[in-house]
Amino acid sequence: MMMNPALRVLKNSTALSVAVLFERGVAFFLPWYIARTQGRELWGSYNTAVTFVTIAAPFAFWGMEQLLPREIARDRTRPGLFLANGSLIATIMSLVVTAATLGIIYLLNYPPALASLFYLAVISNVLPRAEAAIGEGIVNGLEKMEWVGAARLLTTLLRTVVSIALLSLGHPLEYLFILWGIQHVALSLIYLGVLRYLVPGFRLEVDWGLLRSLYVRAVPFVLIIFAGEAFRQVDRIFISKLWDTEAVGLYATGVLLIQVMNLVAPAVMTALFPGMSRAYVSSVSRFTTISGQLFRLILVGIVPVTLLIISLGDWIVLLGFGAEYEPSIAVLRITAISIIPSFTARLLYRVLLASDNERLAVRAAVLRSVANLGLNIWLIPTYGILGASVAMVVTEFVGLLQNLYYVRYRVIPFDVRGAVLRPGLCALVAGLIYVPLLGWHALGAAVVASALFIALIFASRSLTVAELRGFFHHS
Repeated sequence: MMMNPALRVLKNSTALSVAVLFERGVAFFLPWYIARTQGRELWGSYNTAVTFVTIAAPFAFWGMEQLLPREIARDRTRPGLFLANGSLIATIMSLVVTAATLGIIYLLNYPPALASLFYLAVISNVLPRAEAAIGEGIVNGLEKMEWVGAARLLTTLLRTVVSIALLSLGHPLEYLFILWGIQHVALSLIYLGVLRYLVPGFRLEVDWGLLRSLYVRAVPFVLIIFAGEAFRQVDRIFISKLWDTEAVGLYATGVLLIQVMNLVAPAVMTALFPGMSRAYVSSVSRFTTISGQLFRLILVGIVPVTLLIISLGDWIVLLGFGAEYEPSIAVLRITAISIIPSFTARLLYRVLLASDNERLAVRAAVLRSVANLGLNIWLIPTYGILGASVAMVVTEFVGLLQNLYYVRYRVIPFDVRGAVLRPGLCALVAGLIYVPLLGWHALGAAVVASALFIALIFASRSLTVAELRGFFHHS
């Protein structure tokens, strides 16, 4: 019996989201341990090295992690063919990207000890991470996200335990990046085994025509990565050069919880994407309805979470990291605001991709990256980590507005008033109540404002019980 599409989405998004939360919960102990035991400077050095890997790796994927799930969702008969060709592209691009990144690190003229750490991090992780991303994309396209969640959780648990053990024995940070690379190799092998198990007659085969086709068709995704995702990380590079790695450590502490949320967002969107791609092909009207419903459901979920994080910012930082990280509290509270535009913009981005409008996504990503770069250049030299925090929030709102414009006026008749304006007004009213209540009780303010927001959502008919029933019972 075929599973209800909405329930399948719920299953996949829940499986991957819960797994990501557990994975980040486990992985949180590693950065926490580094911050608590190694000090702000080494914590900042570790984060700067991670940033170089994070910037470089998506270019090595060459857009395959976004292109392949869409292709597999529409044609599930050839996963082995897509895996073989995608992996070959990732291998070639990884070598090119690794060499380019090493050259950039050299030109930035870091102290020798820092440069060596950054070199090792890039060399040991870019290629393995790209190969793992290809396998994960194929499994996601088959909508077997529970396997991805289980594999990531298990390997992250092992890496975290071993990494903390090595640090406690006095080994340097370099060992952590070698272990990180080993984790990606293990994930690649696990995904290969999963595909052999799930797909009868699974066989790896290189098709040079398909390889060239994938390479060319992925170019818009690469441009999106270049203009979008990569620029999310430039703030730390700027801070490390204009200030120091200790400032990077303070900033990284403040945005750590936001990063966890930003990892949950792709998990949810990854689960939604295959169904959205099929919905667009089968019924544009249904696709339009689903997009609006999902936008409102996401708002209902993330506004209370945002308020809670802002309320508990001081408790999270001081209890979790100690008094020496007190400057990170302001960073956390400012950047928490970015959760709302980040989640909703990601959904609209998937709307663009599911409807084969990669070019519009490229335009939005380019303008967003220009805004992000300009804000960082303007704010970080004078205001440091607080300037970087403000730049992050403004950039996310710029991205949301652009994606909303393109979806509404170039793709589908998206219900801006029902999905955006009315819920936005509800959030504004809840926010006006929330701010004065903060002086009374931080946690109480979040609870009261969240309850008010949800009540207003239903009272204004921005979301109705009938819509919820229709979404989860539609077949």
